[in-house]
Amino acid sequence: MSSISQFAGGRLTLPARFIPVSTSYTIPVAGLYRVGAVGAGGGAGAIGKSTAACGATGGGGAGYAESEARFEAGTVLTIVVGAAGAGGISTVDGTGVSGGAGGTTTVSGVGISLSATGGGAGLTISATTGTIAGGAGGVGSGGNINNATGGAGGSLTMNNAGRSATGGGAPGSPYGTGGRGGNIAVSGSSASIGTGAGAVGGYRGGDVSGACPNSTGTGGGGTGSNGGDLATVGYSSAGGRNGAGVVAAVSADGIARTTAPTFDSIIAPFYAQSGGGGVGGYNGSGWLDGGPGGGGGGMSNSGAAYGYGGSMRGPGGGGGGTANNTSGATGSAGANGLVTIERIGL
Repeated sequence: MSSISQFAGGRLTLPARFIPVSTSYTIPVAGLYRVGAVGAGGGAGAIGKSTAACGATGGGGAGYAESEARFEAGTVLTIVVGAAGAGGISTVDGTGVSGGAGGTTTVSGVGISLSATGGGAGLTISATTGTIAGGAGGVGSGGNINNATGGAGGSLTMNNAGRSATGGGAPGSPYGTGGRGGNIAVSGSSASIGTGAGAVGGYRGGDVSGACPNSTGTGGGGTGSNGGDLATVGYSSAGGRNGAGVVAAVSADGIARTTAPTFDSIIAPFYAQSGGGGVGGYNGSGWLDGGPGGGGGGMSNSGAAYGYGGSMRGPGGGGGGTANNTSGATGSAGANGLVTIERIGL
């Protein structure tokens, strides 16, 4: 008599189940499962200042952990999903507010213990000189297949009279450490500068260095290369190349997704993450959303008191910083954590 497993080549699989909230999950059918966990992204700093210089950095991307394990039917997995780090909200002229750290995601039960910590918070500065770090990347642990660290938010070294904001980091993934946000290290400038965010797979957002006399936004990382840099003079808004070789902050297959899908696949979903980093913006211009899993770009001098990040695309990406030329500013929140559970064999 024929069996289902014969026709499945000896491997009976089930589509991935996405678990975005803390809960208990009971394994429905015995078999080999793949479990992935990503923490929550860190929130970005924000500062509004009507005079002189100020800056804010992006939040860190979350850690990632993954295991394959055989479970008996009825095995209960306890799942805690990390909450996104809040973006800073500045309402007093010249007073910055740091973002919030992302929460830790865990999966525990017989035969499994995963932990993916959240990304760190972005910071602010209200001075013409000084250095602040971006939010640190989260850490994955306990996985027997993958443990990966998130990318940091971009760092900022001030030696100028402008307003500067860096992009957030991307989460860790099956492709390794997430990309960092673009760094800023300029001198003798009153330009408004926003850098791009990191991408899945370790590709960073574009950096800005040197004199930089012109206001600018740099590219977010793609899933195939780093974002475009800007050194000394000029303007670069190019994203890194994605998996299809296209210079863009869209998915690795080259398709632009302008709504909010977090994944492209219900089979091995974390392997289908394709998030390019959001592009940095200035003076209210620039496309700032990242792709699935990418961080959010930084926004400087928006005039509208907002910076926009990658939290719509998620999961685990760090928010982009906001440095504004008014007395109010809102940094981007990070993205929430997530757990996926997928039966991959008998």
